[in-house]
Amino acid sequence: MKDASGAVVSNAHVVVRGTTLVGDKSLDTDQTGYYRFSNLPPATYSVEVSAKGFKSVKRQGIGLETGHLPTLDIMMEVGTASEVIEVSGQAPVVDPCRLTARTPSRAMCISPCLGEV
Repeated sequence: MKDASGAVVSNAHVVVRGTTLVGDKSLDTDQTGYYRFSNLPPATYSVEVSAKGFKSVKRQGIGLETGHLPTLDIMMEVGTASEVIEVSGQAPVVDPCRLTARTPSRAMCISPCLGEV
């Protein structure tokens, strides 16, 4: 999780919602802006992120398939919590078996089959 200048956003609250979940899953980013949700079943999800001093961000239509470990990079904009930036559309599915380089921003790893690491 980073802001528009590339600075890390720690302690941002991340909520994942999906039709296959009973309720929501949530956690806060660590001091490096990293977060990870494990053991999510294959489905389509939405992710909402909020942090003090930043506009909330909501992404919908995030597809998770078995055997894929996608990374979702979210950029936070300075603002108030009452402002929500909503991004809709499909996020690209990333196949970790074919990755040759790591992105500089580690935002989200969803691991449906590998368990917690």
